[in-house]
Amino acid sequence: MLFLGDFIYADVPIYIGDDMEAYRRLYRRNYISDSFRKIYERLPIFHAYDDHEFINNFGASGNDSTSPYLNASGAFKLYNSNANFDPIVPGEHYYEFRYGDTAFFVMDTRRHRMAMGTSNRTMLGDRQLAVLHEWLAQANGTSTFKFVVTSVPFTSLWGHDAQSDAWAGFPEEKQALLAAFHTVPNVILLSGDRHEFAAIEFTSPNPESYPVLEFSTSPLSMFYIPFFRTLQMQSDDFARRNRTMMISTENGTEVTNYEEEIPLERVIKYIPTGNSKCYEVAGIPVKLRTSTALGAFVVDGVKGIINKFGIKPSKWF
Repeated sequence: MLFLGDFIYADVPIYIGDDMEAYRRLYRRNYISDSFRKIYERLPIFHAYDDHEFINNFGASGNDSTSPYLNASGAFKLYNSNANFDPIVPGEHYYEFRYGDTAFFVMDTRRHRMAMGTSNRTMLGDRQLAVLHEWLAQANGTSTFKFVVTSVPFTSLWGHDAQSDAWAGFPEEKQALLAAFHTVPNVILLSGDRHEFAAIEFTSPNPESYPVLEFSTSPLSMFYIPFFRTLQMQSDDFARRNRTMMISTENGTEVTNYEEEIPLERVIKYIPTGNSKCYEVAGIPVKLRTSTALGAFVVDGVKGIINKFGIKPSKWF
């Protein structure tokens, strides 16, 4: 199981202050929960942090002395990240791992993000960006599915504070990454933060590019419905595709050519209500000696979503 951030809320209902022990106390409170214990005693769990492990909409700007980074990240490391896979770069919190023929890259979206109004604003920082591109190139030749984990939504369709705190607030970096993702088959983004579920399809203006998917799901349990629902169903910008349609008439079959407009980003599944909005991607563990095809183990719900874009299992491999 992947936790995508906001494992604790250091600032709700009030901020606990830049104090190591206060942060640690919040982690202990979660782990002594009888209901949560039933999960972590049965499932391997890996973590990324988001803003509420620090304070709302936090970014350290690449400077570890930015309060409360040191105390908050110290508590996160003690209780959560020490159980993660080793970081790609020692001392960092982004990491990668493999499961069967599936590769995962888990981003750090808080330590290196720059403040609003900064020129050439970045969420990941130059070094993490370079490592991510290297991972993508390697995974393209070794893994069928490539999962990129981001604590905040990659799509720009959510409004309100997501326009500044999520990837919509980093348009240049987002577009550069998306261009790279479109060159690789079966790239799937996993994101959280929004307290509701949505599946997003990204289409490139280039007809030779691959589609990219995002599954944004959060959290494990919560209030029934978000106070603000700001998700736009599709982007205002479109890709154009030339299509051919066969039409049967009294005089025989006629061939008609037409141009189709496809939103660059569009929602293909949306679940705003419910006390639990988790969406299972894979269930049964991959058994390498019998199959390395994750498609055999993807639950029907996700298969149905992916099949909407014509990516049938026979086309995955």
